[in-house]
Amino acid sequence: MNLDSLQVRLDEIRSWRKHELGIAKNLAENAERNEEPYLCRAWTLVMYAHCDKHLKEVSKKYLKYWRSNHRESYDYVTIWQALRAKDIIIRSNDKNYNLHKNPSEIDRGKLVDALESKDVFESQNFKYESLRFFVDRILQIDLDYVSYQAFCRTLKEKRDQIAHGEEIYVSRVKDCYAWHNPTISLIDDITDSVLLIASTHIA
Repeated sequence: MNLDSLQVRLDEIRSWRKHELGIAKNLAENAERNEEPYLCRAWTLVMYAHCDKHLKEVSKKYLKYWRSNHRESYDYVTIWQALRAKDIIIRSNDKNYNLHKNPSEIDRGKLVDALESKDVFESQNFKYESLRFFVDRILQIDLDYVSYQAFCRTLKEKRDQIAHGEEIYVSRVKDCYAWHNPTISLIDDITDSVLLIASTHIA
């Protein structure tokens, strides 16, 4: 994957997510009063789902890009060990153990391949701690995740309550505005930060 392909794909992912979020917002804003609570709950679930999946999908595309374009000062090994390698390393013989500590250029590709599996990325849902981990450990980008802390925690709290069928106070359009703009902002920040690093840190 080259830089142009990465940019096209990430822009496609970003665009359709923002389009769907806009539809959810528009439907809630123009709903009849008796429909508004349901559409606001649905809108909240859509915002959460897009935050969760966008972070994971961009990370996968990003790793695929670095599989064939080595990034300057990118710590492949620590990421691989943090997500995937603990049990593998413990069970390794000495030869493989040393490869895990000091991978060659070819081995880096294998590390990235091992990271892309579904069980690595789908093992946890979106929350502030996940965002922090992905930004610092996987993406290694300059993104101010602390500024999203309150947003992440309140959105996850409301999403969990809705998903579990609890009766909660998300029944008016104004209740959702506090999450809509940060959702769009987070999608843009993740995408733009990844593209910036991809275009400036090729070894």
